[in-house]
Amino acid sequence: MTNINDIIELVKRGALFVCNHSGGKDSQAMYLALRNLVPADQLVIVHADLGAVEWAGAVEHIRATTRGERLEVCKARRTLLQMIAERGMFPSPQQRQCTSDLKRGPIERTIR
Repeated sequence: MTNINDIIELVKRGALFVCNHSGGKDSQAMYLALRNLVPADQLVIVHADLGAVEWAGAVEHIRATTRGERLEVCKARRTLLQMIAERGMFPSPQQRQCTSDLKRGPIERTIR
């Protein structure tokens, strides 16, 4: 959905919008774009906590740079270090298990 008019129509219908936020600049840019279109009570921010490999202060940064929308912090069932130990190798561009298991899966469970 790239048409702003579609987003505005969904806002009028009371749709709930979810913004994934890592704490990085790309997430912040997406959040700012949504914030300009979506009322705070219709916007939920979701952050996937990466445990031992999480950047220190990521959640605090998100809270400090947003306007108080609901923030859901989700966590994977296993850590990256557990996954590496179980598989005996690090993730690679061909084996992007870390993205699905540490981010996409927990976020999908949280927003459902």
